[in-house]
Amino acid sequence: MPNEFSSFLQDFLGVLAGDTFYNNAPLTAYLNRSTNDRSGDEANIVDDKITGVLIGALGYALGERQYNLAHTGGKRTDFTVLIPEYPRPCFVTESKNTATLRLEKHLPQLVDYMRSRGAARGMLINGKRILTYEFAGGTPVGTGDLALAELVAKWRGESLLAGGKIGEDALDYGDKVALQAFWQRFRRDAFSGLPALIQDLTLTPAGAPHALDGSTWPQESRINIHGPGEAEFVANLINESRELIREIQYDVAAQLSLRLAEYKEYERELDKRQSGASTFTSEFKHLVATLDQRLESWGVAAGLRASLRSRADAQFYGTDDRKVYAEIKKAAAGAVQEVAAALTGKHKKTKKQIDTHVRLVEDAVDAVQSLIRSYHARRKALSASYAQAVRVHSLYEQWRERVATLILRTDEPARLVREFSADRLRPLRADADGAYRRRQGPDAARLHERRHSALV
Repeated sequence: MPNEFSSFLQDFLGVLAGDTFYNNAPLTAYLNRSTNDRSGDEANIVDDKITGVLIGALGYALGERQYNLAHTGGKRTDFTVLIPEYPRPCFVTESKNTATLRLEKHLPQLVDYMRSRGAARGMLINGKRILTYEFAGGTPVGTGDLALAELVAKWRGESLLAGGKIGEDALDYGDKVALQAFWQRFRRDAFSGLPALIQDLTLTPAGAPHALDGSTWPQESRINIHGPGEAEFVANLINESRELIREIQYDVAAQLSLRLAEYKEYERELDKRQSGASTFTSEFKHLVATLDQRLESWGVAAGLRASLRSRADAQFYGTDDRKVYAEIKKAAAGAVQEVAAALTGKHKKTKKQIDTHVRLVEDAVDAVQSLIRSYHARRKALSASYAQAVRVHSLYEQWRERVATLILRTDEPARLVREFSADRLRPLRADADGAYRRRQGPDAARLHERRHSALV
């Protein structure tokens, strides 16, 4: 882990976990106060003691953050972070008090501030969570979700998940991936690095532009320039490629973890019924079980009952397919015929009595299908909000069935995320392999071997 990253963790989580955070107590103790005590702490706690500390830990000076800045339309962002090397705000933040429950519902406000300030990245912070977003094709996309309260509890060794450890050692793989990706995306160097590189390549040590005839390049360059034939060139390329791939892998792993968490939220939201009395899944199982019990008590064959159950399951857990509805109706009609035959022959029931029992079966089938339709209507309503999470989950599950189950033979979430992230980067590594193999010279094999051992 880079020393700079460890310093960030200490300067941020270490401060929030310290006994001097507020009133001689850490953040975790403060959050145990009643909701009423914390409902108005947006400025004095979230802004001052959390967001301000975070921005400083990311490497920004006091003069590079504008607080409560008024801009177009009288809007005020809590923090707008600007640096001389970057042409627009690096990011903006919007704080909410620590009693806020659904932090994500304030995304429209953050997006409005991001657009009005011209910032591509932004944060929502309430002291318990940090949600991060950036624009992708003009659409805000979530890039991180830090469970800040749990991270601080681990840092102090107060969480059961800390395993008896404290500080950085108490953080697990998922924590470090999320924090590393966050730090890479928002640290000052992420915004100042490119302008500095451009200056290094275009200016002399005296600050003057290089001569157009090339007479000052590379003799008077501000940085050491090595040609393709020099050993330093290859060594630098190996190191920089390794660092770049490592950073990308952290970001891929963090994005995957976030999308999988969003998919779990999608499943929870999908299963909720407006009545709140039960979930779609529990009600579906109850209705199917009730139908099956009725059919069994009236002598319907086990095979036909099983066929009806499997079709109902396929329709509920699968796609909204009209053909399956028709198959359910057909199977139900067969069941109704069996009920009528059993009641007429074995039980000697009258037509009126038979009609009553048949209606009970038909009503039970209609109840199952009505619930299935409501379930798929809710799925359609949620699909737009969770489209990316659903797509990523589908790709991940396909990969897990193809690779993890057959080759890795593990269900450990952290390892699966790590392996999936590495797998996504194999084309990039293959391209790099090809470039190194095409390199001419007697030491080609040795250089390729060095690169392979450094990156794999």
